Amino acid sequence: MRMTWDAIVIGAGPAGAATALGLNGRGRRVLLLERHTFPRDKVCGGCVNASALRELDALGLAKNVAALHAPVLSRLVLHGGGAPAHVSIPAGIGVTRAAFDQMLVEAARERGVTLRTGQRAQRVGPGAVAVDGRIERADVVVAAGGLANAQPDITTRTAPRSRIGAQTFLEHAPAFCTPDAIDMVCGRHGYVGFAQTEDGRCDIAAALAPALVRQSGGIAHAVQQILVRAGLPPLTATRAWSATPALTKTPCQRHGDRLFLVGDAAGYVEPFTGEGIAWALAGARALAPIAARAWRPEAGAAWERAYKTTVGKRQRVCRALTHGLRVPHVTAAAVAVLRRAPRIAQPLVRAATLGSAR
Repeated sequence: MRMTWDAIVIGAGPAGAATALGLNGRGRRVLLLERHTFPRDKVCGGCVNASALRELDALGLAKNVAALHAPVLSRLVLHGGGAPAHVSIPAGIGVTRAAFDQMLVEAARERGVTLRTGQRAQRVGPGAVAVDGRIERADVVVAAGGLANAQPDITTRTAPRSRIGAQTFLEHAPAFCTPDAIDMVCGRHGYVGFAQTEDGRCDIAAALAPALVRQSGGIAHAVQQILVRAGLPPLTATRAWSATPALTKTPCQRHGDRLFLVGDAAGYVEPFTGEGIAWALAGARALAPIAARAWRPEAGAAWERAYKTTVGKRQRVCRALTHGLRVPHVTAAAVAVLRRAPRIAQPLVRAATLGSAR
């Protein structure tokens, strides 16, 4: 049967939009599908780090990023009892997902990618996608729909101690927050991050143990507990909190018949280091040359290898870091040491945030 598209990408977040851009740049006919309309918010810490900025520059989007007028974030401030520790990090930016994702899809559309929003898409067979009742066909399908983008032929495992994600905004940052910094408040049952965004608001994002949320009576109360136990004042009134499913998920494989998984759909680890968007963009860069070739059975194995090299090892660093910070005395000791000697953190910072340097 004749195929209308070389590739159909389901999900127009950073991973999907960047994959579509990469395929389009290789002369492929790409259909990019998103069930929401833009601009739209997503649960996210709002941090686009230096690694992600390099990926965007490689896509030729430096001017698009500059047009966001997003604040520069060049420090990580760790709160864990007592005075905070200040650690220099390679400069990134703070930006809402509403603005960031819209910038990416507009760039894709301007370069020739066919974008359809507000339409539900479901893969119904090899190279076949049902879009609001109509079947679209392609040589390959790229599933980039995030944590909830389940594929019927791909089994996904959720880590037993997986946390849930939550996010809201304050019109102004709390007094304890630091300009040009990501402020992180760590506790046994979760952590809370604060970052200023391009619209002047403060993005508050958290990873929380489900038990803490249940026992404290909701996300807002769970966040307040983490702040108070770290010696910080509780938050003033915020907007309603948005939440995600369990954060740490791993599919048994990242490919199927004429199918590739990328971004959060390919595996997700709590991105304490602000690496979530960078992982998505790096994965898209690695997938594009594989997905751009005519489908062949060995393409899936090639993608598995590329993913492990490009994204997997960076996720392992982040997983080890977040597990260590779940132990209160480890957190307190780390903050105390970094307060006196912040340069000690630089090897870890490089490993966690500079993994995509080429």
